[in-house]
Amino acid sequence: MTVLTPEQETAAQQLVKLLDVYHADADEEGDDNPEPRLSGDELTQLTQAVRAIGEQLDAAGGFELMQAVGQRTQELSPIPRYLDFLWSGIGTWCA
Repeated sequence: MTVLTPEQETAAQQLVKLLDVYHADADEEGDDNPEPRLSGDELTQLTQAVRAIGEQLDAAGGFELMQAVGQRTQELSPIPRYLDFLWSGIGTWCA
């Protein structure tokens, strides 16, 4: 288990909530109903929120902190690796 400060744990929990919405929308598109649940604006806002957390983590502790919080996020919710894609280009993070 990754050990984080309370603020970092909160960031991981926020990411789980955001990524769960992102994942649910992606699953929706794979179902018989091809209409995604999120509008383009909602998807943009979701992406910006995930990236903003990544940018804050990068500013506070760089790649190592992003990696630690990303690992904790995976521990809390083992969903596909959307974080790699969404954080690509923040600091030294690469998808």
